[in-house]
Amino acid sequence: SHFAAADTTINRTYRQTNKINMRKFLLSLVISLVCLSASAQATKPAFCDVVIYDVGIFKEELTVIVDIGANKRGYLINDDGSAKVFNSPVDVLNFFGELGWAVSQTYFIPEFGQKSNVLHFLLSKQVARKEDAIFGLNIKNNTNKKKATKKAYERSKDDDIY
Repeated sequence: SHFAAADTTINRTYRQTNKINMRKFLLSLVISLVCLSASAQATKPAFCDVVIYDVGIFKEELTVIVDIGANKRGYLINDDGSAKVFNSPVDVLNFFGELGWAVSQTYFIPEFGQKSNVLHFLLSKQVARKEDAIFGLNIKNNTNKKKATKKAYERSKDDDIY
């Protein structure tokens, strides 16, 4: 009987210690989750229009223009300032994929009256700040190409398409 009373006391103490340890663990878990959710930043989508000119089956070098908005439109350049050369549209997608971009939409526009084709990739990625969208991209603004591009889409008097 003496051993039974001692055994009961030990079991009761053991259960109370387990309850206290479980409460400490749950409290630590809740505090950790609250801290993680407080430190997590809200993200929003960023979009990029990649325009590839002169797309052809056997074309080895592609002209690529990037438009991220907010006056960020131009050619992609290397660190030394030279134009970034892509060998195929898939090469372009691989480059942007390494920077976290994903394809949202693709469309193809033939330029009437000219012997070139224009391929558009609309890309997206989640960013915390809009400045994060241009991370890894060296863009050289070129207003002459922008004007030439706009001119290519203007209607001429010889067009009977419209």
